[in-house]
Formats: sequence, C-alpha cells, structure tokens
Amino acid sequence: MKHWIQRLGMALCLAANLATGQAQAEAPFSFAKTPGKLPKQVIPLEYSLLVQPDLAQHTFIAELDVKLQVVQAVRQIVMNANELNIKSATLFDAQGVAHVLTARTNALDETLTLALPKQISPGHYRLFIAYRGKINRQPYGLYYDTYPTASGEKQMLATEMEPTE
Repeated sequence: MKHWIQRLGMALCLAANLATGQAQAEAPFSFAKTPGKLPKQVIPLEYSLLVQPDLAQHTFIAELDVKLQVVQAVRQIVMNANELNIKSATLFDAQGVAHVLTARTNALDETLTLALPKQISPGHYRLFIAYRGKINRQPYGLYYDTYPTASGEKQMLATEMEPTE
C-alpha cells in the first residue's frame, strides 16, 4: 500500500510539472560543451589499458590504446596526465599508417601534449602510448592504500577514474 501511495504521489508531481510546463527534456550530450581544460578537437571514443604494477617499487608500466575521432584538423593531441614518463606514442590513421608523436608533459597543468609531425585531418585514428608511472599514496591517478587483515596489513590498488586536478 505504501509503495502505491508513493507512486501515485510521483505521478501527480509529474503531471503537475507537465501541466505548468516545468518538465523539459535534457539537452543532447555535446562533447564541445563539456567543461574542462582540454581542447575539444579530438574526442576519445574507446580506451583499452594494460597496467602492470610493481607494488614493491610503487611504480607501474602501462600501454594505452585509444580510438579517437578528430573533428577539426590538429597538430597536437592534449590529454590529462600527471607524473608519467612516456616511452613512446604513435598515432595510426584509418589506412594504418603510423605517425610517431613527440611527447611533452606539463607538470603545472598536469597535461601531456603529443605533437604530430604534420597536421592531421578530421577522421578516425588510433593512439598507442607506452609509459611508466608512479603509484601514489594520495588518492589520485593509480594509488595504493593499506588495510588490516587477520594475517597482517595488506595493500590494495585503486583509482577514482577522474582526470587530474
């Protein structure tokens, strides 16, 4: 009975909002209007990430494969990154042609800029990056925490899956 009354109340509120014109459809998603400091000319479509942690050293190696859509011609790709050491970065076009990228990190902005040898046109690309990183104690990026167990303290790895600060 209680659930029926709650549903009736929700239906009446919805009907009242519709009658007064207060209910509106949400605007369609727009990547260009998404807040953030990164340029909007390159849109990540799909990520594949392989991470190999070294808990003893609190470091990791990783390989990132990203499907991208370039919506406007660009000479560089800018990503969020913090405390990473880039081993290699390669962009593959739709024909599979590889373009070696020059990586530059900015610790203050916490970004990674991948410079292209020449401007690329709009289209679909794949970006492959191999890198090393630090496993942090603070909760950003890939970090570790400890927790007690009956057999002693253990470590766990975690991420909040958020961009850098």
